[in-house]
Amino acid sequence: MSVPEQSKAISVVFTRFPQNLLIPSIENLISFQAINYFNNQEKFKFDIVGENITINIPSELEEEIQFGPGETKNYDINLIPQVDGYGTLTFNINWLKGVEYTVKVKKVRAQVSTSKIKEILSRYSITLSMDSDDFDPNNYILEYTSKKIKQTEKQLNSNIEKYNEFIKQKLIPEVKLEDIDNDIMTIAKGYLSNKDPMKALEFASKISDEGKKTNFYYDLIRAYGSLDFDETIEIIKNLSKNDKRTELIKNLALDQSKIDPEQAPRIAFLIEDISQREQLIINIVGRIMNINPDTAVKISQIISNELLRAKLLLNIIKTLYEKNKSKAGEILTYIINTIEKSTELNLSEKKFKNPAYQIYKDSIILLAELDSTQKADQVLISFELRDVKDKVTDDIFDLIYEMVDETRIKYDSVTVFSQYYIFNIYLSSINEDINNFSIIGGNISNNVLLKDFNFDVVYLSLFSYNFSIFPLIDRVYTDLKFNNNKTIAYYLYPSKNNLNASELKVINNTLNQFGLISNFNSRVNKILILNLDFIPYLGKPTIILASNQETTEKFISKISKTLGNNVNIKRDNALFKGGKTEEYLKQIFSSNKCDIVNLILSYEFINNYEIFKAFTSSLI
Repeated sequence: MSVPEQSKAISVVFTRFPQNLLIPSIENLISFQAINYFNNQEKFKFDIVGENITINIPSELEEEIQFGPGETKNYDINLIPQVDGYGTLTFNINWLKGVEYTVKVKKVRAQVSTSKIKEILSRYSITLSMDSDDFDPNNYILEYTSKKIKQTEKQLNSNIEKYNEFIKQKLIPEVKLEDIDNDIMTIAKGYLSNKDPMKALEFASKISDEGKKTNFYYDLIRAYGSLDFDETIEIIKNLSKNDKRTELIKNLALDQSKIDPEQAPRIAFLIEDISQREQLIINIVGRIMNINPDTAVKISQIISNELLRAKLLLNIIKTLYEKNKSKAGEILTYIINTIEKSTELNLSEKKFKNPAYQIYKDSIILLAELDSTQKADQVLISFELRDVKDKVTDDIFDLIYEMVDETRIKYDSVTVFSQYYIFNIYLSSINEDINNFSIIGGNISNNVLLKDFNFDVVYLSLFSYNFSIFPLIDRVYTDLKFNNNKTIAYYLYPSKNNLNASELKVINNTLNQFGLISNFNSRVNKILILNLDFIPYLGKPTIILASNQETTEKFISKISKTLGNNVNIKRDNALFKGGKTEEYLKQIFSSNKCDIVNLILSYEFINNYEIFKAFTSSLI
């Protein structure tokens, strides 16, 4: 930013600034106005820091501040001293200059660039046994009353006796064995219909034809599954483990999938072989996925093999995504969460060339298309495995992302206001007199506060004006000390009541407390005390002196060499020598140790700092 831009950026006007000695017991306020000179809304950052001073600033100043065009804001800050001596305040304002620039950024597409649904789902096929036999449980259930069963049993027993008698006599039986078996089967069905399966099976075991007996026995159990599934499971638990039992379990599970699909998997767990058990569950899912996808998804979750489960769920999606994209999205989210939380699957195995990674990646692609690209992006953002996340993002980048130009604004911090201030601060032994001294506007050089009395000239002003002389006196003090390696001191007390008893008490006690009286009166070399006063303009910088002749001559000799004809020098003991202030100073300071000069300067010195500095420097 050019210099003209800086000068017009912001203006700071101090409406209140402490000229007094800062002490912690009073409020040391700095009030200022900040005015934005730009015709646009701008951001500024205030950087206000102190050394040896605690600065209480409004919370707003701790953040970036928006200024409207030409807007003025008013602020107060309070200074609290932390040590004796001096504290500093650095006051910087930085303009946050907005600079536009264009960058390529990754954006989520509104929708996938190319449909991948059919391509992906074609990769996942599971063999489903959809065969259905002609078994009808109603063929094994007869509406027989107990009375009818007893009659049939009686007839059966009679036929068996006749049959046995004929066999015993080696005669051809009138009753066929096949008829006896048929009666047994009828009775068994009767008991089954009356929910007495154990009696039914007991009769079934009496069938003479072994092949027919075995088939009928298991068929009765299968049929009973439609009447009482829970009891049927208990019956099967007690059966001998063989292929016929396994086949019965599979058939019952598939039968139940038509009646109550959620209950069907229960019987599958009677199969000990895990692969056979999970294939049965897969077949159950295959039977119901088109009819009841919610239950199919629920049953799929029983599969312990995580990859097999994921493939089965993808098969479900294949059947329903065109009808119910929302449900398909839910299933995909489940697959993704399962894989992400798995402790068995390693997605980065074989450099990401493994089934788990392929399913994971494909599921995210499907989620992007069936749900939204934003949802897929959120999944990737939240995944904790950085290497997998980066790999998937790279593999599917063109599908769900695109690179676009985006205009951004960066803010360059440009300092548009900078000031450094030094304050005299005091912390020790705060009493009523120190308090009154500070409140009235009293101030004292920080070398005195630090007990550094290595100086021979001191400005002492006890007069009040409609302006503060502190900035002028302190500026020359600081300038000479840090730039010219020369030291003076000053004590300022702007009397409001013509040095009445109350004010003289404050002056006397503070001079004592700061150590000036005891130090001045015990010095080896004399100290020059300038009893300073100012008078209105005289057209040319004018110095008026009033003191004893020897001191006055030395004084004039020093300043004449430096200032020459640039100033007027007058001696006026008649008008300016003596007075209440001089008399007071002579009382407290030893005449053998101190030369007291009544020094009166015209206002030209106030408006011409270089003249005042040269004058002060000539005295040292």
